[in-house]
Amino acid sequence: VVLVTSPDPGAGKTTVAANLAIVGARIPGRGAVLVDADPRGRGVLRAFGVRSQSEGLLEALQQDQRPERAVLQFNLGALDVVPLGIPSSN
Repeated sequence: VVLVTSPDPGAGKTTVAANLAIVGARIPGRGAVLVDADPRGRGVLRAFGVRSQSEGLLEALQQDQRPERAVLQFNLGALDVVPLGIPSSN
């Protein structure tokens, strides 16, 4: 488990986390799950070129969903991504 954090916006947290996840996903016999939990950031999906929002962690927590419903699979080795979701005013 790796946590990438910084108090400064624009410090490169998303870039570092995405690159670590890609490297981890390409290790034979291993996989990686990248969880976006930064409601103030632009979103991990943008790091992979996805411009549309997708339901994710926020909806899973609010609606008491099964967590695996929020997982998106990418063709970058064994990489799964849990996007933040669609932020609300709450």
